[in-house]
Amino acid sequence: MHSYLKQQSHMQSYLKQDGHMQSYLEMRKKPYFDDLANIRPGGLTPAQVCQAYQFAKVQPVRPVKLGIASFGGHYCPSDMSKAFTGYGLPQPVVSTAGPQVLKRRPTVENMLDIEIAGAAWAYATGTAATLLMQFEPNNEAGMPNAINALVAAGCEVISISWGSPANLQTMEAVAARKEACKQAAVQNVHVFAASGDNSLNDTTNARTPDDPCCDPNVWGVGGTRLVLQADGSIAQELAWGDGNAAGEGGGGGFDPCQPLPDYQVGVVHSEHRGSPDSSANADPESGYAIVANGQWQIVGGTSASAPLTAGYVAAILSTLPGPISQSVLQRKLYTAHKTAFRDILLGSNGAPARPGWEEATGLGSINGPGLAAALQN
Repeated sequence: MHSYLKQQSHMQSYLKQDGHMQSYLEMRKKPYFDDLANIRPGGLTPAQVCQAYQFAKVQPVRPVKLGIASFGGHYCPSDMSKAFTGYGLPQPVVSTAGPQVLKRRPTVENMLDIEIAGAAWAYATGTAATLLMQFEPNNEAGMPNAINALVAAGCEVISISWGSPANLQTMEAVAARKEACKQAAVQNVHVFAASGDNSLNDTTNARTPDDPCCDPNVWGVGGTRLVLQADGSIAQELAWGDGNAAGEGGGGGFDPCQPLPDYQVGVVHSEHRGSPDSSANADPESGYAIVANGQWQIVGGTSASAPLTAGYVAAILSTLPGPISQSVLQRKLYTAHKTAFRDILLGSNGAPARPGWEEATGLGSINGPGLAAALQN
């Protein structure tokens, strides 16, 4: 029996015939606790993860709005207030758009996205993040519509914790998603997407990356398991997974429909777009303490690693005099990958972690000072 169970915001499995996506979060059984003083061993606050990755302390010189795409559930302001009071960090300023599903109890995915992204920004800048959560129906049009709406609303960074196997996408869905991501890149908007929580097979019978993580105009984020020493520094970090391509763990792989993008040439040894690009803590065994539905709980999944990365990158971008293009961001981080990321050499999601880029963790996990330097140079 698994030590954690999958929580879906809409359904328990992919229903690709309806164009549905799933969210990527993992929860332990009996996950609730009264306050942060009772956090279980292995569970981490967002601030502890930011400290472990040595997120740079920066001073914003301009505002950067973060967008969150959601396809189910709703946002709860009281959960946000309780979480950030516990974290001791400035609480984000959150607005919402689109139809929320108020009758559905699970708000976990939405609160995870906002609390992690907001905490990453707040830890780095010492200020409150500005966040917009865009709700859309869970169908094939939802993803491109959410991206387009967030771009139109002035978001410079977008985090997406939903997706489905790339090999099950219709041509129409792929075309709409590609166009939305392309237009976001044209507008200097950076999209970060979770790689999925079902290792290399992504709930199918063959290896496939997750969509939209595999889009060449998206920065894909995979998962690791983070173990800290008593002083908060990293004791060990390994790829999240049990070594089984059909098991649970961070997603990744190559998209045969996407040629190798220029920024991956010389780093990713394939003819096709490889994902993820980088990773961060996601294993529910080292999951994040968040508040959802009024209760503290430990949650993991690449639904956590994607907004963590997006929030930190947004903080670094706020120190630049103006926006940079998605192609520049990708090129800078791939060029400086040996210092911007920590190479992960342990663990497997069906593909073993090894030196350099691989399907398990991409370029590795965040090295806070190196990533900041890469984007600020």
